[in-house]
Amino acid sequence: MKKITRKQKREKLKEINFFAEFLKIQKHFFKEMNSKFKKVKDNRHQSYI
Repeated sequence: MKKITRKQKREKLKEINFFAEFLKIQKHFFKEMNSKFKKVKDNRHQSYI
């Protein structure tokens, strides 16, 4: 088995879209999360938003 160099590892990490990967995980394991966030009431005064 060939070891991966630091340079190769950095290049491979550049190819990964971590936000897209997070969204896949969220959609798979936490399907109801967005609907629960939408139900949260914002108690801040509207002029401060």
